Amino acid sequence: MGLNNLYQSPGYVPDHLHFHNADDPEPVATSFSFDDKVLKAAMRRLYDKKYDSLTEIDESLFNEFWDIYNEAADNGLQSAPAKLDYNDKDADFYEELRYNNGVFAAFKTHRLANDMA
Repeated sequence: MGLNNLYQSPGYVPDHLHFHNADDPEPVATSFSFDDKVLKAAMRRLYDKKYDSLTEIDESLFNEFWDIYNEAADNGLQSAPAKLDYNDKDADFYEELRYNNGVFAAFKTHRLANDMA
């Protein structure tokens, strides 16, 4: 619903297209949590100055974000009405999706580390 409201300006997206199931009365919502050990270890490395949060990212935090995004993408693709053929042209799409999840995870990791610092 939020994406529909954001991008559905007159003429921008056809009325028959929706970013979620329009018949579903429940809003799209999800949450995730980090492994406490990963988060505590990342905070310890940050405060012990094991890396510079302005120029580097914590690999464990990055992997935690990336795993969460890839799991969410996999779950979304598995429940999609049209199934992907991972042995065909869709394999490229899937690989790009995972790559872009990694890019986003890097930005989120950088932001979180700067917020903690």
